Amino acid sequence: MFFRHAARYGARALIHYRDGDAWQVESWDAMRGHVLAVASALIESGVKSGDSVILLSENRLEWLYCDFGIQAAGAITVPIYPNTPPEVANTIAADSRAVMAIASNASMAAKITVAGPLRAVAVMDRDVPGWIEKGAAQLAEVSSRLSRIRPDDLCTIVYTAGTTGVPKGVELAHRNLVDVSRAAVKVHPITDEDRSLSWLPYAHVYGRINEIFVGLVYGGQTWISRGADHLAEELQEVKPTVMCSVPRVYEKMYAAVMARVQEAGAARRAIFDWAVRIGTRFSRTASPGPILSAQRRLADRLVLASLRNRLTGGRLRFFVSGGAGLAREIEEFFWAIGIPILNGWGLTETSSGVCSNTLYEHRFLTVGKPFPGVDLKIADEYFREAHERRLKRDVDGPLRATSGSAGFFPNVSFSGGMRSTIVVCISIPLSILTSLAILNLLHQTTNVMTLGGLALAVGILVDDATVEIENIHRNLGQRKPL
Repeated sequence: MFFRHAARYGARALIHYRDGDAWQVESWDAMRGHVLAVASALIESGVKSGDSVILLSENRLEWLYCDFGIQAAGAITVPIYPNTPPEVANTIAADSRAVMAIASNASMAAKITVAGPLRAVAVMDRDVPGWIEKGAAQLAEVSSRLSRIRPDDLCTIVYTAGTTGVPKGVELAHRNLVDVSRAAVKVHPITDEDRSLSWLPYAHVYGRINEIFVGLVYGGQTWISRGADHLAEELQEVKPTVMCSVPRVYEKMYAAVMARVQEAGAARRAIFDWAVRIGTRFSRTASPGPILSAQRRLADRLVLASLRNRLTGGRLRFFVSGGAGLAREIEEFFWAIGIPILNGWGLTETSSGVCSNTLYEHRFLTVGKPFPGVDLKIADEYFREAHERRLKRDVDGPLRATSGSAGFFPNVSFSGGMRSTIVVCISIPLSILTSLAILNLLHQTTNVMTLGGLALAVGILVDDATVEIENIHRNLGQRKPL
Protein backbone atom coordinates (compact mmCIF):
# COMPACT_ATOMS: atom_id res chain seq x y z
CA MET A 1 0.00 0.00 0.00
CA PHE A 2 2.75 2.46 0.95
CA PHE A 3 4.67 1.97 -2.29
CA ARG A 4 1.52 2.34 -4.40
CA HIS A 5 0.67 5.62 -2.71
CA ALA A 6 4.27 6.82 -2.93
CA ALA A 7 4.12 6.32 -6.70
CA ARG A 8 0.83 8.22 -6.77
CA TYR A 9 1.80 11.22 -4.62
CA GLY A 10 5.49 11.49 -5.53
CA ALA A 11 6.95 14.83 -4.41
CA ARG A 12 3.94 15.73 -2.26
CA ALA A 13 4.62 16.27 1.45
CA LEU A 14 3.97 13.25 3.67
CA ILE A 15 5.66 13.92 7.02
CA HIS A 16 6.63 17.20 8.67
CA TYR A 17 9.21 16.97 11.42
CA ARG A 18 11.03 19.43 13.62
CA ASP A 19 14.71 20.10 12.99
CA GLY A 20 15.92 22.79 15.37
CA ASP A 21 13.49 25.68 15.30
CA ALA A 22 11.95 24.90 11.92
CA TRP A 23 9.63 22.32 10.41
CA GLN A 24 11.17 20.18 7.67
CA VAL A 25 9.34 18.11 5.07
CA GLU A 26 9.69 14.46 4.06
CA SER A 27 7.95 13.79 0.75
CA TRP A 28 6.47 10.49 -0.36
CA ASP A 29 9.41 10.07 -2.77
CA ALA A 30 11.96 10.77 -0.05
CA MET A 31 10.27 8.37 2.36
CA ARG A 32 10.25 5.68 -0.30
CA GLY A 33 13.99 6.09 -0.85
CA HIS A 34 14.72 6.00 2.87
CA VAL A 35 12.59 2.89 3.37
CA LEU A 36 14.40 1.04 0.58
CA ALA A 37 17.78 2.12 1.95
CA VAL A 38 16.94 0.82 5.45
CA ALA A 39 15.60 -2.44 4.03
CA SER A 40 18.82 -2.87 2.05
CA ALA A 41 20.97 -2.22 5.11
CA LEU A 42 19.01 -4.76 7.15
CA ILE A 43 19.44 -7.38 4.45
CA GLU A 44 23.19 -6.71 4.35
CA SER A 45 23.22 -7.08 8.15
CA GLY A 46 21.86 -10.60 7.78
CA VAL A 47 18.18 -9.98 8.58
CA LYS A 48 16.05 -12.61 6.86
CA SER A 49 12.36 -12.69 6.01
CA GLY A 50 10.40 -13.53 9.14
CA ASP A 51 13.09 -12.31 11.54
CA SER A 52 12.14 -9.96 14.35
CA VAL A 53 13.81 -6.56 14.68
CA ILE A 54 13.50 -4.39 17.80
CA LEU A 55 12.65 -0.70 17.35
CA LEU A 56 13.46 1.26 20.53
CA SER A 57 12.96 4.99 20.07
CA GLU A 58 10.86 8.06 20.76
CA ASN A 59 8.66 9.35 17.94
CA ARG A 60 10.83 10.70 15.15
CA LEU A 61 11.05 10.56 11.38
CA GLU A 62 13.61 7.75 11.47
CA TRP A 63 11.21 5.62 13.53
CA LEU A 64 8.83 5.62 10.61
CA TYR A 65 11.17 4.71 7.81
CA CYS A 66 12.92 2.13 9.98
CA ASP A 67 9.54 0.53 10.69
CA PHE A 68 8.61 0.51 7.00
CA GLY A 69 12.13 -0.64 6.10
CA ILE A 70 11.87 -3.60 8.46
CA GLN A 71 8.60 -4.58 6.81
CA ALA A 72 10.02 -4.05 3.31
CA ALA A 73 12.80 -6.49 4.19
CA GLY A 74 10.12 -9.06 5.03
CA ALA A 75 10.95 -8.86 8.72
CA ILE A 76 8.79 -8.18 11.80
CA THR A 77 8.83 -4.90 13.72
CA VAL A 78 8.89 -5.22 17.51
CA PRO A 79 8.43 -1.69 18.94
CA ILE A 80 9.47 -0.90 22.52
CA TYR A 81 8.65 2.25 24.48
CA PRO A 82 11.73 4.45 24.94
CA ASN A 83 11.24 4.60 28.73
CA THR A 84 11.14 0.81 29.07
CA PRO A 85 13.60 -0.47 31.73
CA PRO A 86 16.55 -2.51 30.38
CA GLU A 87 15.40 -5.75 31.99
CA VAL A 88 11.98 -5.49 30.33
CA ALA A 89 13.47 -4.48 26.97
CA ASN A 90 15.75 -7.53 27.07
CA THR A 91 12.85 -9.77 28.06
CA ILE A 92 10.94 -8.55 25.00
CA ALA A 93 13.98 -9.00 22.77
CA ALA A 94 14.45 -12.58 23.98
CA ASP A 95 10.75 -13.43 23.87
CA SER A 96 10.37 -12.15 20.29
CA ARG A 97 13.60 -13.89 19.27
CA ALA A 98 14.84 -10.65 17.74
CA VAL A 99 18.01 -10.88 15.67
CA MET A 100 18.70 -7.14 15.60
CA ALA A 101 17.70 -3.92 17.32
CA ILE A 102 17.53 -0.31 16.15
CA ALA A 103 17.74 2.26 18.96
CA SER A 104 17.32 6.01 18.82
CA ASN A 105 20.62 6.90 20.49
CA ALA A 106 23.53 5.45 22.42
CA SER A 107 21.78 5.60 25.81
CA MET A 108 18.82 3.62 24.51
CA ALA A 109 21.10 1.19 22.69
CA ALA A 110 22.77 0.49 26.03
CA LYS A 111 19.49 -1.00 27.29
CA ILE A 112 19.75 -3.89 24.83
CA THR A 113 22.17 -6.73 25.48
CA VAL A 114 23.64 -8.51 22.47
CA ALA A 115 22.99 -12.14 23.36
CA GLY A 116 21.35 -15.23 21.95
CA PRO A 117 19.86 -14.67 18.50
CA LEU A 118 20.25 -10.88 18.83
CA ARG A 119 23.49 -10.13 16.96
CA ALA A 120 23.66 -6.34 16.69
CA VAL A 121 22.22 -3.02 17.89
CA ALA A 122 22.16 -0.17 15.37
CA VAL A 123 21.76 3.47 16.41
CA MET A 124 19.58 5.93 14.49
CA ASP A 125 21.84 8.87 15.29
CA ARG A 126 24.99 7.03 14.23
CA ASP A 127 24.24 4.21 11.78
CA VAL A 128 21.04 5.10 9.96
CA PRO A 129 22.49 8.22 8.21
CA GLY A 130 25.10 5.94 6.64
CA TRP A 131 22.40 3.55 5.48
CA ILE A 132 20.54 6.44 3.87
CA GLU A 133 23.65 7.76 2.18
CA LYS A 134 24.44 4.33 0.71
CA GLY A 135 20.92 4.02 -0.67
CA ALA A 136 19.01 0.98 -1.90
CA ALA A 137 22.00 -1.25 -2.60
CA GLN A 138 19.87 -4.42 -2.37
CA LEU A 139 16.93 -3.22 -4.44
CA ALA A 140 16.48 -6.52 -6.30
CA GLU A 141 16.38 -8.52 -3.07
CA VAL A 142 14.03 -6.01 -1.43
CA SER A 143 11.70 -6.22 -4.44
CA SER A 144 11.80 -9.99 -4.27
CA ARG A 145 10.93 -10.04 -0.59
CA LEU A 146 8.15 -7.50 -1.04
CA SER A 147 6.60 -9.64 -3.77
CA ARG A 148 6.51 -12.63 -1.39
CA ILE A 149 4.73 -10.83 1.48
CA ARG A 150 1.15 -12.00 1.89
CA PRO A 151 -1.67 -10.24 3.79
CA ASP A 152 -1.69 -12.83 6.56
CA ASP A 153 2.07 -12.75 7.10
CA LEU A 154 3.18 -11.42 10.45
CA CYS A 155 3.91 -7.68 10.36
CA THR A 156 4.55 -6.66 13.94
CA ILE A 157 4.59 -7.94 17.52
CA VAL A 158 3.35 -5.31 19.96
CA TYR A 159 4.01 -6.02 23.61
CA THR A 160 1.39 -5.05 26.15
CA ALA A 161 1.40 -5.65 29.89
CA GLY A 162 -2.33 -6.37 30.11
CA THR A 163 -3.69 -7.10 33.60
CA THR A 164 -0.79 -9.22 34.84
CA GLY A 165 2.02 -6.71 34.38
CA VAL A 166 3.98 -9.30 32.38
CA PRO A 167 4.55 -8.14 28.77
CA LYS A 168 2.71 -10.24 26.21
CA GLY A 169 3.44 -9.97 22.52
CA VAL A 170 0.37 -9.44 20.34
CA GLU A 171 0.94 -10.70 16.81
CA LEU A 172 -0.57 -8.53 14.09
CA ALA A 173 -0.50 -9.44 10.40
CA HIS A 174 -0.19 -6.97 7.53
CA ARG A 175 -3.89 -7.52 6.84
CA ASN A 176 -4.82 -6.42 10.36
CA LEU A 177 -3.16 -3.02 10.06
CA VAL A 178 -4.36 -2.34 6.54
CA ASP A 179 -7.96 -3.48 7.08
CA VAL A 180 -8.55 -1.47 10.24
CA SER A 181 -6.94 1.61 8.65
CA ARG A 182 -9.17 1.35 5.60
CA ALA A 183 -12.21 0.82 7.79
CA ALA A 184 -11.45 4.02 9.74
CA VAL A 185 -11.23 5.99 6.51
CA LYS A 186 -14.62 4.63 5.45
CA VAL A 187 -16.42 5.98 8.51
CA HIS A 188 -14.58 9.28 8.97
CA PRO A 189 -14.69 12.00 6.29
CA ILE A 190 -10.92 12.31 5.81
CA THR A 191 -9.14 12.92 2.50
CA ASP A 192 -5.70 13.75 1.19
CA GLU A 193 -6.46 17.41 1.95
CA ASP A 194 -6.43 16.71 5.69
CA ARG A 195 -3.53 17.31 8.04
CA SER A 196 -2.91 15.80 11.47
CA LEU A 197 -0.66 16.46 14.44
CA SER A 198 0.85 13.21 15.70
CA TRP A 199 2.08 12.85 19.27
CA LEU A 200 0.87 9.48 20.59
CA PRO A 201 3.73 6.95 21.00
CA TYR A 202 4.37 4.83 17.92
CA ALA A 203 5.27 1.89 20.16
CA HIS A 204 1.52 1.60 20.84
CA VAL A 205 -1.04 0.66 18.20
CA TYR A 206 -3.25 3.70 18.89
CA GLY A 207 -0.70 6.21 17.65
CA ARG A 208 1.05 4.02 15.12
CA ILE A 209 -2.11 2.95 13.32
CA ASN A 210 -4.43 5.92 13.73
CA GLU A 211 -1.86 8.66 13.23
CA ILE A 212 0.44 6.97 10.70
CA PHE A 213 -1.13 4.01 8.92
CA VAL A 214 -4.52 5.69 8.57
CA GLY A 215 -2.70 8.72 7.17
CA LEU A 216 -1.02 6.52 4.58
CA VAL A 217 -4.44 5.26 3.50
CA TYR A 218 -6.03 8.67 2.99
CA GLY A 219 -2.86 10.35 1.75
CA GLY A 220 -2.85 13.29 4.15
CA GLN A 221 0.05 15.14 5.75
CA THR A 222 1.26 14.42 9.28
CA TRP A 223 3.26 16.65 11.61
CA ILE A 224 5.34 14.78 14.23
CA SER A 225 4.95 16.57 17.55
CA ARG A 226 7.81 17.06 19.99
CA GLY A 227 5.53 15.73 22.74
CA ALA A 228 2.60 16.56 24.99
CA ASP A 229 4.34 19.60 26.49
CA HIS A 230 4.46 21.25 23.06
CA LEU A 231 0.93 20.50 21.87
CA ALA A 232 -0.56 23.91 22.68
CA GLU A 233 2.14 25.67 20.67
CA GLU A 234 2.10 23.18 17.82
CA LEU A 235 -1.67 23.26 17.43
CA GLN A 236 -1.33 26.96 16.62
CA GLU A 237 1.54 26.35 14.19
CA VAL A 238 0.18 23.30 12.38
CA LYS A 239 -3.56 24.05 12.50
CA PRO A 240 -4.53 20.39 12.03
CA THR A 241 -7.88 19.36 10.62
CA VAL A 242 -8.01 16.00 12.45
CA MET A 243 -6.19 14.70 15.49
CA CYS A 244 -6.12 11.70 17.83
CA SER A 245 -5.48 11.96 21.54
CA VAL A 246 -6.30 10.57 24.95
CA PRO A 247 -8.80 12.04 27.45
CA ARG A 248 -6.06 13.54 29.63
CA VAL A 249 -5.19 16.06 26.92
CA TYR A 250 -8.82 17.13 26.52
CA GLU A 251 -9.14 17.41 30.29
CA LYS A 252 -6.15 19.74 30.44
CA MET A 253 -7.53 21.90 27.63
CA TYR A 254 -10.89 22.12 29.38
CA ALA A 255 -9.28 22.95 32.73
CA ALA A 256 -7.21 25.73 31.14
CA VAL A 257 -10.32 27.26 29.57
CA MET A 258 -12.31 27.12 32.80
CA ALA A 259 -9.44 28.61 34.81
CA ARG A 260 -9.31 31.51 32.41
CA VAL A 261 -13.08 31.97 32.58
CA GLN A 262 -12.94 32.14 36.37
CA GLU A 263 -10.44 34.98 36.13
CA ALA A 264 -12.74 36.99 33.85
CA GLY A 265 -15.26 39.56 35.03
CA ALA A 266 -18.85 38.70 35.81
CA ALA A 267 -20.20 40.02 32.49
CA ARG A 268 -17.73 38.00 30.42
CA ARG A 269 -18.42 34.87 32.47
CA ALA A 270 -22.15 35.31 31.87
CA ILE A 271 -21.65 35.67 28.11
CA PHE A 272 -19.38 32.60 28.09
CA ASP A 273 -21.89 30.50 30.04
CA TRP A 274 -24.71 31.60 27.73
CA ALA A 275 -22.68 30.76 24.61
CA VAL A 276 -21.82 27.28 25.92
CA ARG A 277 -25.47 26.63 26.84
CA ILE A 278 -26.56 27.59 23.33
CA GLY A 279 -23.78 25.44 21.86
CA THR A 280 -24.88 22.50 23.99
CA ARG A 281 -28.50 22.81 22.84
CA PHE A 282 -27.39 23.18 19.24
CA SER A 283 -25.10 20.11 19.37
CA ARG A 284 -27.92 17.99 20.77
CA THR A 285 -30.58 19.10 18.28
CA ALA A 286 -30.83 17.08 15.09
CA SER A 287 -32.62 19.82 13.12
CA PRO A 288 -32.11 23.21 14.79
CA GLY A 289 -34.83 25.76 14.11
CA PRO A 290 -34.20 29.32 12.91
CA ILE A 291 -34.12 30.84 16.40
CA LEU A 292 -31.61 28.33 17.80
CA SER A 293 -29.50 28.60 14.64
CA ALA A 294 -29.42 32.39 14.96
CA GLN A 295 -28.46 32.12 18.63
CA ARG A 296 -25.67 29.69 17.70
CA ARG A 297 -24.28 32.10 15.10
CA LEU A 298 -24.27 34.89 17.68
CA ALA A 299 -22.59 32.65 20.28
CA ASP A 300 -20.00 31.76 17.65
CA ARG A 301 -19.21 35.41 16.94
CA LEU A 302 -19.06 36.40 20.59
CA VAL A 303 -17.22 33.44 22.12
CA LEU A 304 -16.98 30.10 20.36
CA ALA A 305 -15.04 30.89 17.18
CA SER A 306 -12.23 32.65 19.04
CA LEU A 307 -12.14 29.83 21.60
CA ARG A 308 -11.75 27.22 18.86
CA ASN A 309 -8.90 29.24 17.37
CA ARG A 310 -7.07 29.44 20.69
CA LEU A 311 -7.48 25.75 21.44
CA THR A 312 -6.85 24.13 18.06
CA GLY A 313 -5.71 26.71 15.53
CA GLY A 314 -9.16 27.12 14.05
CA ARG A 315 -9.19 24.45 11.33
CA LEU A 316 -9.84 21.31 13.36
CA ARG A 317 -12.92 19.38 12.19
CA PHE A 318 -12.83 16.71 14.89
CA PHE A 319 -10.78 15.00 17.58
CA VAL A 320 -10.68 11.23 18.09
CA SER A 321 -10.47 9.99 21.68
CA GLY A 322 -9.42 6.59 22.97
CA GLY A 323 -7.28 4.79 25.48
CA ALA A 324 -9.44 5.66 28.51
CA GLY A 325 -12.92 6.85 29.45
CA LEU A 326 -13.88 10.39 28.51
CA ALA A 327 -15.92 12.29 31.12
CA ARG A 328 -19.36 13.47 30.07
CA GLU A 329 -18.68 17.13 30.87
CA ILE A 330 -15.54 17.12 28.71
CA GLU A 331 -17.23 15.49 25.73
CA GLU A 332 -20.28 17.75 25.94
CA PHE A 333 -18.18 20.90 26.34
CA PHE A 334 -16.13 20.28 23.20
CA TRP A 335 -19.22 19.50 21.15
CA ALA A 336 -20.86 22.64 22.50
CA ILE A 337 -18.01 24.89 21.33
CA GLY A 338 -17.96 23.26 17.88
CA ILE A 339 -15.07 20.83 18.29
CA PRO A 340 -16.53 17.31 18.08
CA ILE A 341 -14.72 14.59 20.02
CA LEU A 342 -15.41 11.17 18.53
CA ASN A 343 -15.02 8.46 21.11
CA GLY A 344 -13.73 5.10 19.92
CA TRP A 345 -12.74 1.75 21.36
CA GLY A 346 -10.22 -0.92 20.57
CA LEU A 347 -7.45 -3.13 21.86
CA THR A 348 -3.92 -3.98 20.87
CA GLU A 349 -5.35 -7.39 19.97
CA THR A 350 -7.84 -5.77 17.57
CA SER A 351 -5.20 -3.65 15.81
CA SER A 352 -6.37 -0.53 17.65
CA GLY A 353 -9.88 0.92 17.19
CA VAL A 354 -12.69 -1.22 15.86
CA CYS A 355 -15.64 1.06 16.58
CA SER A 356 -16.18 4.77 16.88
CA ASN A 357 -18.68 7.54 16.95
CA THR A 358 -18.71 9.58 13.76
CA LEU A 359 -19.75 13.08 12.74
CA TYR A 360 -22.96 11.60 11.33
CA GLU A 361 -23.77 9.05 14.04
CA HIS A 362 -22.84 10.19 17.50
CA ARG A 363 -24.09 9.30 20.94
CA PHE A 364 -22.62 10.78 24.11
CA LEU A 365 -20.91 8.40 26.54
CA THR A 366 -20.67 5.58 24.02
CA VAL A 367 -17.96 4.48 21.63
CA GLY A 368 -20.26 4.29 18.62
CA LYS A 369 -20.90 1.56 16.11
CA PRO A 370 -18.43 -1.00 14.77
CA PHE A 371 -16.36 -0.19 11.72
CA PRO A 372 -17.30 -1.79 8.40
CA GLY A 373 -16.26 -5.44 8.51
CA VAL A 374 -16.36 -5.57 12.32
CA ASP A 375 -19.00 -7.64 14.09
CA LEU A 376 -19.58 -7.47 17.85
CA LYS A 377 -20.65 -10.61 19.64
CA ILE A 378 -21.97 -11.44 23.10
CA ALA A 379 -21.30 -14.77 24.75
CA ASP A 380 -24.30 -17.08 24.84
CA GLU A 381 -25.21 -19.90 27.18
CA TYR A 382 -21.84 -21.57 26.60
CA PHE A 383 -20.38 -18.81 28.68
CA ARG A 384 -22.55 -19.85 31.65
CA GLU A 385 -20.86 -23.23 31.72
CA ALA A 386 -17.41 -21.73 31.41
CA HIS A 387 -18.25 -19.20 34.11
CA GLU A 388 -19.12 -22.05 36.47
CA ARG A 389 -15.88 -23.86 35.64
CA ARG A 390 -13.63 -20.86 36.01
CA LEU A 391 -13.21 -21.29 39.78
CA LYS A 392 -11.97 -24.84 39.34
CA ARG A 393 -8.89 -24.28 37.25
CA ASP A 394 -6.26 -21.92 35.97
CA VAL A 395 -4.98 -21.91 32.41
CA ASP A 396 -1.32 -21.93 31.44
CA GLY A 397 -0.97 -21.48 27.69
CA PRO A 398 -1.14 -19.10 24.78
CA LEU A 399 -3.98 -16.73 23.99
CA ARG A 400 -5.00 -17.36 20.39
CA ALA A 401 -7.21 -15.74 17.82
CA THR A 402 -7.87 -16.68 14.19
CA SER A 403 -8.03 -13.06 13.09
CA GLY A 404 -8.16 -9.65 14.68
CA SER A 405 -4.78 -10.40 16.16
CA ALA A 406 -2.76 -13.39 15.12
CA GLY A 407 -2.49 -14.16 18.81
CA PHE A 408 -0.07 -13.73 21.67
CA PHE A 409 3.58 -14.57 21.10
CA PRO A 410 4.81 -17.09 22.01
CA ASN A 411 3.55 -18.12 25.45
CA VAL A 412 1.37 -16.50 28.05
CA SER A 413 1.37 -17.66 31.65
CA PHE A 414 -1.97 -17.47 33.40
CA SER A 415 -0.79 -18.84 36.72
CA GLY A 416 -0.66 -16.89 39.97
CA GLY A 417 -4.23 -17.29 41.14
CA MET A 418 -5.96 -15.18 38.49
CA ARG A 419 -9.13 -16.65 37.06
CA SER A 420 -9.56 -17.58 33.45
CA THR A 421 -12.68 -17.89 31.35
CA ILE A 422 -13.34 -19.62 28.04
CA VAL A 423 -15.48 -17.36 25.85
CA VAL A 424 -17.63 -18.67 23.02
CA CYS A 425 -19.11 -15.92 20.87
CA ILE A 426 -22.33 -15.75 18.88
CA SER A 427 -23.64 -12.99 16.65
CA ILE A 428 -26.45 -10.65 17.62
CA PRO A 429 -27.88 -7.81 15.53
CA LEU A 430 -25.83 -4.64 15.74
CA SER A 431 -29.04 -2.65 16.13
CA ILE A 432 -29.61 -4.38 19.45
CA LEU A 433 -26.12 -3.53 20.60
CA THR A 434 -26.70 0.09 19.67
CA SER A 435 -30.12 0.34 21.30
CA LEU A 436 -28.74 -1.15 24.51
CA ALA A 437 -25.82 1.30 24.39
CA ILE A 438 -23.50 -1.66 24.67
CA LEU A 439 -19.83 -0.67 24.84
CA ASN A 440 -20.61 2.10 27.27
CA LEU A 441 -17.48 3.84 28.49
CA LEU A 442 -17.20 1.42 31.37
CA HIS A 443 -15.40 -0.62 28.72
CA GLN A 444 -12.32 1.44 29.40
CA THR A 445 -11.73 -0.23 32.76
CA THR A 446 -11.91 -3.79 31.48
CA ASN A 447 -12.20 -5.88 28.36
CA VAL A 448 -14.69 -8.28 29.92
CA MET A 449 -17.68 -6.71 31.66
CA THR A 450 -20.60 -8.14 33.63
CA LEU A 451 -24.20 -7.76 32.55
CA GLY A 452 -26.78 -9.06 34.99
CA GLY A 453 -24.27 -11.46 36.49
CA LEU A 454 -23.06 -12.70 33.12
CA ALA A 455 -19.93 -11.62 31.35
CA LEU A 456 -19.89 -9.53 28.22
CA ALA A 457 -17.13 -10.28 25.74
CA VAL A 458 -16.21 -8.95 22.35
CA GLY A 459 -15.30 -10.94 19.27
CA ILE A 460 -14.28 -9.40 15.96
CA LEU A 461 -15.18 -10.21 12.35
CA VAL A 462 -12.64 -8.78 9.91
CA ASP A 463 -13.10 -9.62 6.23
CA ASP A 464 -15.38 -12.52 7.18
CA ALA A 465 -12.75 -14.14 9.39
CA THR A 466 -14.18 -14.73 12.85
CA VAL A 467 -12.10 -14.12 15.93
CA GLU A 468 -12.67 -16.34 18.91
CA ILE A 469 -10.46 -15.11 21.72
CA GLU A 470 -9.93 -18.01 24.10
CA ASN A 471 -8.86 -18.00 27.71
CA ILE A 472 -9.57 -14.32 28.30
CA HIS A 473 -7.64 -13.63 31.46
CA ARG A 474 -9.63 -11.43 33.81
CA ASN A 475 -10.67 -11.45 37.43
CA LEU A 476 -14.39 -11.07 36.89
CA GLY A 477 -15.07 -10.60 40.57
CA GLN A 478 -13.64 -7.09 40.38
CA ARG A 479 -15.71 -5.95 37.40
CA LYS A 480 -18.53 -3.45 37.63
CA PRO A 481 -21.92 -4.21 36.05
CA LEU A 482 -23.20 -2.11 33.16
